[in-house]
Amino acid sequence: AHQHNRGWKQSLLIYFSNRNSRIYFLGFFFLFSLVFIFHRSVSPPTLNLSTIREDPPDDWKGKAGKKVCMVTAEMKGPNKYGGIGSTMHSLALLLSEEDYKVSIIYTSKLSVDDQAQWFQHFREKGILFMMAQPSPTIRAVRSLKRAVIAYEFLRAREDLCDIIHVHDYMGIGYFMLLAQKMGIAFQNTIIQLDVHAPNSFVREASLRFPNDADEMIQEWLEIQSVSLASIIVAPSRFIVDWYRSNGAEISNSSQIRYLHNVLPKDPMYDGQPWELGNRTIQEIIYFGKFDRVKGADIFLDAIDAISTSNLKFKLKKVTMIGVVNNYIDEAYIKDRAKSWPFPVDVQLKKDTRYVMNYVKERKDSVLVFPSRAENSPTVVLESVSAGACILASNVGGTPELLKPSSRPFHLFEPNSKSLSEFFGNFLVHGCPRPELSVQLEETRKQHINWHVTLPTVPKTWQQEIVSIPKNELVCVVIPFYNRISTVIQTLDSIVENTHSHVEIVLVSNASPDPAVQSFLETLPSKYSNLRVVHHKVNKYAGAARNTGAKECRANWIMFIDDDDLSRPHEISTYLEAARRTGADALSTWVSLFQGNSKEAIETYVGVGGSLATGVFQNLFGGANMFMKKSAFLEVGGYDEARLSFEDWKLGVSFLAKGKKFMVVPESLYWYRDSPQSMMKQLSAYGATQSVLEAYREMLPKDMRPMIDLAYGMHFRQMQSDPEYWNPQWW
Repeated sequence: AHQHNRGWKQSLLIYFSNRNSRIYFLGFFFLFSLVFIFHRSVSPPTLNLSTIREDPPDDWKGKAGKKVCMVTAEMKGPNKYGGIGSTMHSLALLLSEEDYKVSIIYTSKLSVDDQAQWFQHFREKGILFMMAQPSPTIRAVRSLKRAVIAYEFLRAREDLCDIIHVHDYMGIGYFMLLAQKMGIAFQNTIIQLDVHAPNSFVREASLRFPNDADEMIQEWLEIQSVSLASIIVAPSRFIVDWYRSNGAEISNSSQIRYLHNVLPKDPMYDGQPWELGNRTIQEIIYFGKFDRVKGADIFLDAIDAISTSNLKFKLKKVTMIGVVNNYIDEAYIKDRAKSWPFPVDVQLKKDTRYVMNYVKERKDSVLVFPSRAENSPTVVLESVSAGACILASNVGGTPELLKPSSRPFHLFEPNSKSLSEFFGNFLVHGCPRPELSVQLEETRKQHINWHVTLPTVPKTWQQEIVSIPKNELVCVVIPFYNRISTVIQTLDSIVENTHSHVEIVLVSNASPDPAVQSFLETLPSKYSNLRVVHHKVNKYAGAARNTGAKECRANWIMFIDDDDLSRPHEISTYLEAARRTGADALSTWVSLFQGNSKEAIETYVGVGGSLATGVFQNLFGGANMFMKKSAFLEVGGYDEARLSFEDWKLGVSFLAKGKKFMVVPESLYWYRDSPQSMMKQLSAYGATQSVLEAYREMLPKDMRPMIDLAYGMHFRQMQSDPEYWNPQWW
């Protein structure tokens, strides 16, 4: 068409006007159809995941050990790279070999074919691999996705695990640990939080600010997970100290055990003969991601320094093995190396086994890990165990991996000057043999012995923080306006609660319906524990709740609206959660229903007391809250504006006054979704102002516009990203 200056339509008409062209086209179409039909006929049927998800390996029948679940978003195999995945994989293999019934609960995305592949792969190793699938009715922001998936999946299968391992990264254990602490679930299950490296730790090392509120929520979950955990296992003292200095409140009763990451039994880690004295070094090898966190720029700057020094002729080769990113890529490295008097070899997407074998073939090489931040790098353990010469940054928990006598020779400060000096020393004097502080076999024994000990660890998660009598009086406050038919259902749901020591205060908000007054007069005869309080004018829900709270005789108050329904265990669950946590106020997840059906059409997930992220959206929970009366009055109660997010603002008020606000990780009530709902009458801008005002009051006057800017930027992000709040899980 271009050659003959014709349009594509004209060219096609000319083509198909030729008889041979038509025959060729029809023949090709017929052949393609046959191939497609044959492919469909021989393709395997769609995998029915329900038939494999919980089918344990055959050799479980002969195993006497406890049932261990590894809950993880990363796993070696499905994930090619990642220290967490490698560590969890190695521990799973070790425990399986030691007669434990090991399950991997995987919370990341996999295709159906990949699920089948890894199910079979791990089954052959005596391990059950399962995908934790999300509930279709759960609604949560993206950062909560994996934590909700893991919690919902295992709560429905508590008999699957005697011991649960879950990592701190992404906070995927938050709701499991919270439920255990509150006495809701996992009371006979040991949950061990394996501490690796939280997102904020890596982000700060990358010199990067948070991307959005979602990332802030994730980092809050990580800190809170460590605060909630009764059993913590960490590969270094450094990372536990880091958590403490960054807001984690680790209880004195928490069991903390320091164990280096375990490596699998593998000939690769048998090492290689180390000749007497130092090894001659002629090749320098970088291994890791080509980014700032792993110090790729530090490495390149140090090589630059060597290339212009008198030692440049002693260095025969530089090799960089890893994964490129937008920061440093292969072209950048080769351009940088044009002035170097020695060759550079860039190798991409090679795994650890390849690198260890590569180093074994080159005894005159040194592996370099110039990270700016590390917890306890498994690659250092792997490299030393494989018999490699190493240089690593003197950061984080890395020094704890090496014997004190090895540290001065193999650990440098994370800058190019220090690294180039170590390069020079190795090129002149050679590399002394590095030695681990704990040998691999001893580390394996420590992990095995720890799992023998775990069942005897005190169940500190069952301890009560505050003493609340079992028959504690609870006051239920119900703001009422016109809804005669639904308030009867609400009252009945309160009466049907398993905790019976309840007083009910119903606040009538000047309903205009003439039938309301006669209806209210009949209530005390039907509900002996109910009192009706009247507003002469409609002051709206916030003011009605405040009036009801002041009328309460009890020390604890629960609020519920006149069209919502309490679940039978709601009040008793709230009381037990308060005993176990010492919380001043508690909220719950919110299940929406319509009509008279108690089937949740959606359940919205809250996280509790995150003050920093509360400026962006309400993750505290709904209006159905449970709290100390004294704390409620101290913070000033509900906002009394007509149309406002008064429940959201109340959560902010509790935290601003230093009160402990937490969420119960399940829905304790049904929220009626109807066209007349107050929520559907609210203006996003107007209703949010009372919440933002609570934040503005925390700041000097000149800084208050920052609150509006922060919320405005977040609001625009939610508008442009429809999956932010209602994510398509997969």
